[in-house]
Formats: sequence, structure tokens, C-alpha cells
Amino acid sequence: MKKHSETTQQWWDRVSNSQEEMINWLKAQYHGEATAEKRIREAINRYKLKGIKAKIINSIADDEAKHTKWVAKLLKDRGITPEILQKEERYWNKVLPKELEYNNFKYFAAVGHLAETMRLDRITLLASDTRFKDIAKVMSKIYPDELFHARAFKELSNKKRIKQAKVYHTEGMNAIGLLP
Repeated sequence: MKKHSETTQQWWDRVSNSQEEMINWLKAQYHGEATAEKRIREAINRYKLKGIKAKIINSIADDEAKHTKWVAKLLKDRGITPEILQKEERYWNKVLPKELEYNNFKYFAAVGHLAETMRLDRITLLASDTRFKDIAKVMSKIYPDELFHARAFKELSNKKRIKQAKVYHTEGMNAIGLLP
């Protein structure tokens, strides 16, 4: 675990200047996309979603599956086999246990909104870095999907649940060493 928190730019300065850090990040990115698809798709049954809500959630999960394939290719192009990691889910362990307490879809959507919004800053930075054209291309393709996800999750939630989730979101950011 990191000893200190860093901004997105500080994080990228560190990761982009180390092949080992870059590979570790790509592995974590693959893991994140693959587990996001599963987590999001499971919400349909957990919350007994029907109609337009189920369609939106399925669409978001489908996007995450697409992102998983794109990141898998980045790994394969570097000679790495993509796989789900056995690791502590530091961010999700902070935000999702509260889902059980509030136990409703609006809280789940609030967490989704905050998590996707958090990622937009990082994706924007990576999409603009011309040193890694393949990564920039993938992040440029992912960006509009993540922007849609952040907006959709916000619409599926409400101000009260977003405010509740924000407390745990901040704890989650701290757990992964990211400054707000």
C-alpha cells in the first residue's frame, strides 16, 4: 500500500516512468473493468430491476465488458496474460458495505456515479498522453462511455444518496491513495 496520497498527475508521473508500475496498473485496470461488469450486472437481480433501469444497467455492464477486452489487448500486446487479480478491493470495501446498510438501488447508483466521476480525471489525462499512443487511444474510446455512466448513475440516484455515498467515497479514495 502507498505511504502517501497523490494527485492523478503525480500518480501518472510515477506510473508512466516505470515499466513495472505501468504493467501493474494495466493489470489492475483489467481487473477493475472485469469486476465492474460483474458488480454492475449483478445489481439487476439484487435490486429486481425491470424496464428502463435494467436496460441502462445492462448497457453500462456491456460497456465495461467492451473496456475489459480493450485493456486485455493492451496487456496482450505487452506479452501479459490478462487475469482477475487476487487482491484487496480497498475502494469498494469502503463504499459498498454501506450498500447493505442502506440496501437500495439509489445508494448503489450513487456509488456508481461517484466512482465513474472519479475515473474521468484519470482517463482524460491518459487519453492526452501521446507517449503511449495505444493507451491514449483506448482511454479516448472509454471516456464517452464513462461520461455516460457517471450521468446515468446520477440520474438513477438522488441527492440524498449521493451525499451519503460521498462520505464513504472519500474514505475509499484515501484507501487507494488518491487525493480528492
